Amino acid sequence: ASTIPVGDTIKNWWWTLPDCSTAATKNFTHKFDSVGTYPVKLKVTSAKGCVDSTLAYIEVFPSINPSFVFDNQCVGKPTVFKDSTGSLSITKRIWKLTNTPGVITDSTLFTKTFFAPDSFDVILEVTNAIGCKDTARKTVIIYPAPVANFIDSSGCVGSTVTLQQSTVSADTVVKYEWKFGSATSKFMAPTFSLLDTGKIPVSLKVTTSKGCVDSVSKVFKTIALPKADFLFTPFFGEAPLAVSLHNQSLNATSYAWDFGNGESATDKDPSVTYLSNDTFNIRLTALNELGCADSVAKKIVVIPTNADIELLNVNIQKTPLSNGNFSSVVIARYAN
Repeated sequence: ASTIPVGDTIKNWWWTLPDCSTAATKNFTHKFDSVGTYPVKLKVTSAKGCVDSTLAYIEVFPSINPSFVFDNQCVGKPTVFKDSTGSLSITKRIWKLTNTPGVITDSTLFTKTFFAPDSFDVILEVTNAIGCKDTARKTVIIYPAPVANFIDSSGCVGSTVTLQQSTVSADTVVKYEWKFGSATSKFMAPTFSLLDTGKIPVSLKVTTSKGCVDSVSKVFKTIALPKADFLFTPFFGEAPLAVSLHNQSLNATSYAWDFGNGESATDKDPSVTYLSNDTFNIRLTALNELGCADSVAKKIVVIPTNADIELLNVNIQKTPLSNGNFSSVVIARYAN
């Protein structure tokens, strides 16, 4: 500041800068466009016509050019904001969010979790060791997280299953990571082989184009195939012949019978009457709860039986087995 003897006052100020710009006010602001040391001259004149001048050198330092980076813009996941300013002389930092009142922190980084989609500006104001200040401002968008899911299903051993994902996401899912027991896949709808019965752990991890991630785990059930079989009595006879069928199927929950005479049934142990003499093909299809099927066919002969048979003798031969049971062979002699 200029000084003046008592009884006189400064009437005029005249500033001269190296770029030939001037100013005639007591105080003024000037922008230097490049780094360097600049001479600045001030000439003052008092009310009584006294004149004096001074020369000072202004050192202009490089701009601070503050910057920051952030990662993970997803709801429910911690977002990390980090100062990436190149200057090593930063002595103070002030972080602000336009959607949050007040100063967030003054550290080089901070972490904040957002629980709803949002869009706001993040402001970083830095001050260096000589008092220079600068500000960086970026817009941050918090994206909704996907909800990973896939359709519950089960299958029959020996077959294959194609898993269908049902993920809900406002953003495009760009990555699928499946685990099916020890098998893996990155297809959206992968196909896996069912090699054995039992429960198989299944998991799906999805990633969106914005890097948001979610995962889900379930259990896949593999059930045994049905095995169709049956007996019928009597084995033969003359029409009309009433036949009882005895279901011997395994791992089945429903049945479809075709008696070969145009009739059918869905009972487990049905009966049928053959009204004409012929050879008929009886077919049983057994299905499990998933609709996997197995079938077997046997013939029954419906004919007159006019033979006069005499049973002469019966011989039963027993052979002991290692498990304590016996194997029996029955030999019968007939005559007519």
